[in-house]
Amino acid sequence: MNIGRRKLAWSIGLSGIAVLGAFGLLGVAPFSRQGTGAPTVTPAVTPSAFSITTRSIQFVFGGDVMLGRMVGYLANRRGDYSYPFQDVAPFFRAADAGSVNLESPLLETCAVSSASSMRFCAEPEFAQALAQAGIATVSFANNHMLDQGAQGVRDTNALLSGAGIRVVNHASSTIEDVRGKKIGFVSFNLTWGNVGDEEIRTTIQDLRNRSDFTVVNFHWGEEYRATPTEEQKRIGRLAVDAGADVVVGHHPHVLEPIEQYKGKYIFYSLGNLVFDQSWSQATMQSALVKLSWSPDTDALSYELVPFVIDKDGRARILDQDATTTQEILRSLGVF
Repeated sequence: MNIGRRKLAWSIGLSGIAVLGAFGLLGVAPFSRQGTGAPTVTPAVTPSAFSITTRSIQFVFGGDVMLGRMVGYLANRRGDYSYPFQDVAPFFRAADAGSVNLESPLLETCAVSSASSMRFCAEPEFAQALAQAGIATVSFANNHMLDQGAQGVRDTNALLSGAGIRVVNHASSTIEDVRGKKIGFVSFNLTWGNVGDEEIRTTIQDLRNRSDFTVVNFHWGEEYRATPTEEQKRIGRLAVDAGADVVVGHHPHVLEPIEQYKGKYIFYSLGNLVFDQSWSQATMQSALVKLSWSPDTDALSYELVPFVIDKDGRARILDQDATTTQEILRSLGVF
């Protein structure tokens, strides 16, 4: 992973528990060695006897993306709507699939302002900026999805779809074909308390029956809380029991620890990806998740790519010796 300078990615797999350096992260060693002694000679076989191994499918997941307020104001002034994604774009472009959570509806009539409003909107130009950054799927199921009413939902879906981005609205799903495998995405907004266990269970089960790998996005939990609530844990495990291969959480705006449950991963909160919450160190420290899935063995592994968010809202990948790296990795400690 080389995009012009040393970047940090901690690799964690499912093939044996290991302690990751001095950071105290619990993970699993990504490599294994089998057999001892001298190499053995394999007899020649006909071509039909060879087994073709499928290359692992690579995902990249990011946190909350808010393109209004100061971020939108600066993009408009600069005439550059791609600036917030400059450092993270290479990771999304290199991935086979992945998603982010879009907090700000895209609106044709969005008024550009740096004012600190809690009703978000962002200019239409950001649809192409997201696409150019390599973000192919957007989860649009959150407490801000109706900030601009039904028109905001319609405009967001139309603008993103027009840019070639798949939109996953609340309690809806989409399936992407990735090298012959069906990758399913489903999203839920749980912040309004209007979704029951049975709806979550049956929606995930239905998608699982139609896909080879199932990604479940939840907008949940408590804002600025550094640990998942008991309700998050219960719902996250329910999702895995129903067929989720990975659970990706948003809304707290800060990082929360990762859980390994029944061989699957629950990322309770990936914090912010692009946001103007520069008043807090915790809201300005985050990480991308690079998840690898082997269709042949169903094995999962992941890497963490720590970054900070600058005061202009853009994500900036950390160098390996960055002093904030330890704090970020501790926030994502596996339990």
